[in-house]
Amino acid sequence: MKKVLFIILVIVILVAAKPVKFSEEVLFPDDTSGVLEATSKANHTTCRYFSEDYLEYLGRVDEHVGATDVLQFCLDHYGERIVD
Repeated sequence: MKKVLFIILVIVILVAAKPVKFSEEVLFPDDTSGVLEATSKANHTTCRYFSEDYLEYLGRVDEHVGATDVLQFCLDHYGERIVD
């Protein structure tokens, strides 16, 4: 019985830790149309911002936080992006 519970716990942890990764066309908070690429793992979220058709790199946000709603997290932090 302990083995079964342990296996279930491991599966739950692995599923919960599955990274979220996507690329989506969005309207940024400053009314700029562009592309948002995002990756979020258990304790780290990265957002990368581009103009339409990837013509210009607009910056990134890296936070040591696992976001549950990654799209909203990235849009909320758009104004804090770093252009490097």
